[in-house]
Amino acid sequence: MKKIILITIAVLMAITAMSGCTFQQQTTNQSPVMAESTPGEIPQPSPNQVDDWFYYACGSDGIYKINSDGTQNTKINDDYSDSVQVYNDWLYYYDCDNVELIKTRLDGSERTVVLAGVTAGHITVEGDWIYCLIYDLIYFSKRYEADESFNQDECWRLIRIRTDGTEETSLVDGFAGSPSIIGDWIYYLDGYSNIFKIRKDGTVVLSRKTYTQSTDGIHITPQAADKATSHA
Repeated sequence: MKKIILITIAVLMAITAMSGCTFQQQTTNQSPVMAESTPGEIPQPSPNQVDDWFYYACGSDGIYKINSDGTQNTKINDDYSDSVQVYNDWLYYYDCDNVELIKTRLDGSERTVVLAGVTAGHITVEGDWIYCLIYDLIYFSKRYEADESFNQDECWRLIRIRTDGTEETSLVDGFAGSPSIIGDWIYYLDGYSNIFKIRKDGTVVLSRKTYTQSTDGIHITPQAADKATSHA
């Protein structure tokens, strides 16, 4: 049984690695960033700028910084990284090889594991909080050992956690696609053609709109009113 669990986890990790860390970067101003870039090429657009430096992930080749004039391309570390976010002189990102949420100084020093045993993406940092979507591999192994037929959607969670790794809180239990923070709210998609918003402290969930997908894009149908649900 344990062997099966380890194999299953290894397969999940391999899928993550082969996909090049498929989570799409989401930033505090909701502007997408290239998940992978060629060394020496400035990602466009990029919110990860500090003074004249851009910071970006180059997949399995590590994290780089490059001057805004295209010179002094410099490797910061060798971590296979995704969903890089710069905030207050720290880099936050997902380490695909070690399956960890990491923070380091902008020069790569003081590397710290914020959260281990999860795949993580859509990382946004505000104040002392990190908001991100995770797939909990530790929870998966426990649930699989108890019941091999369990619903693996249970492993998805939208969380917030202190930048020091404390006070992890589950805001949404289940998949929360493309989470975006606007003001005091987090907007996200479920798997049933609904757009939701939830307060950043997780206390109120509102069903906002429905959407349908067609060959010419996504069409939004507003609802007559928000549907409030307590999530305390």
